Amino acid sequence: MSSSTFMDKARKAVITGAIAGTASALVFGQSGGSTILGFELPTNVAVGVANGASSMAADYAHDYILPAIPGQAKWANLESAALGLGVSGAGTAWILNSENIGSESTMNAFLLGAGSYAAGDWVDSKVFGGQRAISYY
Repeated sequence: MSSSTFMDKARKAVITGAIAGTASALVFGQSGGSTILGFELPTNVAVGVANGASSMAADYAHDYILPAIPGQAKWANLESAALGLGVSGAGTAWILNSENIGSESTMNAFLLGAGSYAAGDWVDSKVFGGQRAISYY
């Protein structure tokens, strides 16, 4: 994803955050309010913001970490997928747990982050023609 601009990353972060917030409300039934970074927000919006921020971090990790990993080209897609999903999932779990938003578990928060990142990546590439951070083939 190294050739994408800040606006491309931001668009994907918004898509990913919207998916995460919707999934949080529908799957986990999160409702009520939460404080994130000093702002009182509905919990599903806070989850979306956390996941959007993690998506940006994952996309920048692709730009700066992947080129530093030595190895064969045949592993590049696997490394790209693992890095994006791992950073987004771990970032979402860390933000949600540090803000005490009340996710059911760290694993659920990780899976929500990683799954939303993959879904956001797919939607961005299909709807807006964005460059995929994760190659599925």
